[in-house]
Amino acid sequence: MIINLLGIMNLKSIRKLIDPDLQVVEGLIRESLKSKVDLTQSIAEYVVASGGKRVRAMLCVLSAKSIGYQGGGHHLLAAIIELIHTATLLHDDVVDASDMRRGRPSANAIYGNMASVLCGDFLYSKAFELMIELQRLPVLAELAHVSNTLAEGEMLQLKSCHNPDLTENEYYQIINQKTAALFEASCKIPCLLDDTLTPFQETFQNYGKNLGFAFQIIDDALDYMSETKIMGKDPGDDLSEGKMTLPLIYLLQHAKKEDQTLVRKAIEEGDSTQLKKIQALIRETSAFDYTHKKAQEFVDAAKKSLSDIPDSVYKTALLELSDMTINRNH
Repeated sequence: MIINLLGIMNLKSIRKLIDPDLQVVEGLIRESLKSKVDLTQSIAEYVVASGGKRVRAMLCVLSAKSIGYQGGGHHLLAAIIELIHTATLLHDDVVDASDMRRGRPSANAIYGNMASVLCGDFLYSKAFELMIELQRLPVLAELAHVSNTLAEGEMLQLKSCHNPDLTENEYYQIINQKTAALFEASCKIPCLLDDTLTPFQETFQNYGKNLGFAFQIIDDALDYMSETKIMGKDPGDDLSEGKMTLPLIYLLQHAKKEDQTLVRKAIEEGDSTQLKKIQALIRETSAFDYTHKKAQEFVDAAKKSLSDIPDSVYKTALLELSDMTINRNH
């Protein structure tokens, strides 16, 4: 397959580029969902079948290929990362009391909280079983570390809910642990699959981390910008959960005093009835513009980190994925 390096790829062409790899990854994921307990398998299959772009798996495969990895370990690694990610989604929906995920009822809305949590635990344990198959202690160490980091990130966010005084730096600390860490791992860990590739660790660590920051920042902006039918979940969920995200942090710094009072109260009480008013205030204060600008800075840093990687269709795909991160509506 020949793709013009100077042309612009879209998500479809990137998927086509690595389709054989993604099919292997999907097969490994499906095989991992098998369980002797019917309920466990039903929930796991429901969540996995609910869609998702497999962005983290794509990053893993593209990172490995862009540095010339020749083995098959990146398939197993991509499947592990997707299993970890899916487990976190199951747990997050319970913690956030979410009833929608990717345009469908969430697993906890159908099967209940207890079953969803236990299925998440099942997927975590399956991921660790697959890690052993890689027989690479540095890989196992990194994956264990990122699993711990994700849990701490969610706890940090839980602790910060209903706190309108959350600073921008504190916000970045939360998304660094709860989102950027897994993006970073998806790109960095392929460099640990072969000793000859370890010099690329820092490059892909920086790429993945910055991309993860941009991804979450745009996600948080979309919660106030998009519509249910586009996002696959109800807009304003963050507000009802009392989460301070970048649009609101900027808004509180630039709104009129009476509007600041309204926003602070909405966050403290998780009052989503104020969503329309807050959306209007966000537009009036250019909070969306500021949020997009910060996301763009992280994307620019991600792309710059790949400057020393040899040109290839895989590097081009990574660069294009970076731009897609901030030019999306869901």
